[in-house]
Amino acid sequence: MSPITVGIVSIIVHQLLIGISPVVYKLLSTSIPSPVIIVVRWGLGASVLLGWLILTHAWKKLFRIHTWKHAIGLLFLGLFGAGLASLWNVIAVRHIGVVLSSLLVNLELPLGVFFGVLFLHEKLTATYIKAAAMIAIGFLLLVVKNGIILPSGGSYLSGVLYALGAAVIWGSCTLVGKKLTATLAPSVVSFWRLALGGIANSLLIAIYGYDLTTLVSHVSVVDWGYLVWLGVVTSGVGMVLYYKALAVLSIKHISLLFTISPIVSVLLGVATGEKPLLSQWFGIILILSGIAYVFAKKEHV
Repeated sequence: MSPITVGIVSIIVHQLLIGISPVVYKLLSTSIPSPVIIVVRWGLGASVLLGWLILTHAWKKLFRIHTWKHAIGLLFLGLFGAGLASLWNVIAVRHIGVVLSSLLVNLELPLGVFFGVLFLHEKLTATYIKAAAMIAIGFLLLVVKNGIILPSGGSYLSGVLYALGAAVIWGSCTLVGKKLTATLAPSVVSFWRLALGGIANSLLIAIYGYDLTTLVSHVSVVDWGYLVWLGVVTSGVGMVLYYKALAVLSIKHISLLFTISPIVSVLLGVATGEKPLLSQWFGIILILSGIAYVFAKKEHV
């Protein structure tokens, strides 16, 4: 296969893996605290990424952080993006299920564009305004009435707020990541994001007083399989595939494929028993169409 074909296949597989993640969160036993899930996922993912950097003789780049702005940016991505927002994403799935949470957290994509206009003084165009209107109407249709049967113990309001909070943080991470990757290798940014996210949730485990040894010893073989999938396959291998794509494809073409993961998540959520109302289906279509429209016209946004 040509390098371009390899890049396209790599980013498609990466997006499929990301789309499956919320369903895996849903399948994990609720006896496993959410911070533990994040620690294991990011710990395994960072380990795989570190191994890849060592094999490609690029590990020295991890320590080429020359300015305090780089350090602060990496801390923000790690502690808030991979730490807090990822934790809130897991909690949202456990409250309101895969369909709603996936659509709400993927509002990070248009939010990233909006924050670029707000803070980086990027041009606000008719394309973005049209897409924002579609997404806003879709959002109202999606959340104005809860027609989805919630998971056991789920709270509709809490789940929506956690998902939106994660979307806002991830939207701001788009700006910080854009600044950092202008001068740092993307693999370096991602490694520190995963590693610091794992450390942040390790601190939460200590604060909550969880006995990690006892928790880990009671995790079933099936749940370990899910955790290894999230860490090694989705976060580790998935990240390597992303960088293989990044090496041969333009950001514009990669961005166009970013709508794959929310579509996969919605379809899998429905396949696992979630049943949106007809009005919510219209909302889902509008949100996905708005996100796709933003990226399809990204060169004009």
